[in-house]
Amino acid sequence: LNRDAKRGIEKIFTYYTDAAEQQLAKSNASKVGDIIDKLELIHPGSVEAENIRKRLDKLTSTSTQIAQLLRQAKSAYQGGRYVQPDGRSALSYYQQVLKIDPNNSRAKYGIEEIIDHYKKQYDKALSGNDFQQAEQAVNVLDYIIPNSSMVVAMYKKLEASKPPPKPEIDMVNDMVMRFKTAMEASDVKTVKSLSEFVAGREQFVDQFFANYRSFKMNVSGFQYIANEHRANAHVSLNRLTNKKGYAVQPGAWGEFDIEVKKNKNNQWRVYW
Repeated sequence: LNRDAKRGIEKIFTYYTDAAEQQLAKSNASKVGDIIDKLELIHPGSVEAENIRKRLDKLTSTSTQIAQLLRQAKSAYQGGRYVQPDGRSALSYYQQVLKIDPNNSRAKYGIEEIIDHYKKQYDKALSGNDFQQAEQAVNVLDYIIPNSSMVVAMYKKLEASKPPPKPEIDMVNDMVMRFKTAMEASDVKTVKSLSEFVAGREQFVDQFFANYRSFKMNVSGFQYIANEHRANAHVSLNRLTNKKGYAVQPGAWGEFDIEVKKNKNNQWRVYW
């Protein structure tokens, strides 16, 4: 070949190597494969073509990995696993994609969908005065996009929407009434959720409700101690009817004291 022909071939070769670079940047694997074929026709076994092929193999492997993660993210989202469990949630899969490809639009859109889900949940809960649910929703958003201006504004709106807290004595009275109502309704689950038991008392509760179908509970001697943030009261059980329908006179076990105070998690509980 003469010099001009060689220059022309090299120019074509350079054109295709540049085109390969552009398509690699666009993650367009099929077009890169076509270009490699052309490079091999011009210069069989060239170093440039081999380097581009290696990069194509890496791109193909990465694309396969991303596609799998996106499928897992979609499945997790459809299954309601938005942010939990860690490592197997839609959020986790999308975040893994972005570590591989920070500009992946599908992963970014997926995270926006999750954020929108919790924003709607927050708005619905707040409009229904379900402040606990609203707080849970904004806590999740704070986990996804910590300290964002949107989350800060949502926290402020939530606090402003909450009614003023009840006086402590009202909180204590409410706890005693809820405890009495749950006991007389034989609502074992609620009784246990409201209680902190001394040793053996929880077993007594199970045995008691297994043996009696109805009774009345009287609360007397209520004493609220403001400076200690607690209250005491005396409980007596009467008008007991066992499972066979017979009236039963309770023994000493039908009389006991309760104490209402906050546990280590700052929750009001009945101690007995």
